[in-house]
Amino acid sequence: MACVLSTRPREDALIDAEVLARSGIDCLPAPMMRIVPLNIDIDVLFDDIDADAVALTSRHAVSFIAGTRWAEKPVFCVGESTARLAREAGMTDVTAGDGDGQGLVELISTTSCKSIFWPSAVDVGFDLDQPLADHNVRLHRHSVYKAEKTHELPDAVINALAQGDVSAVLVHSGRAGAHLVDVLAQNNLSYVQSNIDIVSVSARVAGHCGDGWRNIIVAQKPRRKAMFDAIIKIMNTHQKNDL
Repeated sequence: MACVLSTRPREDALIDAEVLARSGIDCLPAPMMRIVPLNIDIDVLFDDIDADAVALTSRHAVSFIAGTRWAEKPVFCVGESTARLAREAGMTDVTAGDGDGQGLVELISTTSCKSIFWPSAVDVGFDLDQPLADHNVRLHRHSVYKAEKTHELPDAVINALAQGDVSAVLVHSGRAGAHLVDVLAQNNLSYVQSNIDIVSVSARVAGHCGDGWRNIIVAQKPRRKAMFDAIIKIMNTHQKNDL
């Protein structure tokens, strides 16, 4: 049975699977990263940093400021998905960007904020520092979690790949895209790439996915919904071709 893979961390990939199931699409979690919290005292940072607002570029950072004094500050989120989680966590002054780092910079630049606290991952795909500095906004970045590479694919994913059942893969980060190529090679599955479409959240991320795929499709907007729209179109096309 034709299916897709989500390379996000497992909990996120399960959310993707739930959403795509509503459209009759089978999605298997194939996490390329796992989230590991760092031992950071957020309250101590509040006392040490003079920031007007908080920038959140990932849903994984939401839990670190939820229930702290940081949550009482204006919160600027990279996209609506992260913003929704922030509101659910009790934050009231939340504004969403259009889904990517540059959009978040542009959003912040339209406000009166002069300093931003950014609880981030150790490795980030887009650094806010210089773009915000260009708008005279000072950034206080502190890593609060890291995304570690996984090295084993679930058995269900290996079987689906080996049997040629995987039609497309969702890739949300450059590190995940590059690691996916390595993991396939480690499992002697590189040959399957020519029968798989990559759906990438952005052109930047697509550039990390390597060659050899059937197609690399960049979502029309850097949002999960746009990625889902592309996946649904791919799967519908394949189903029609199989008739």
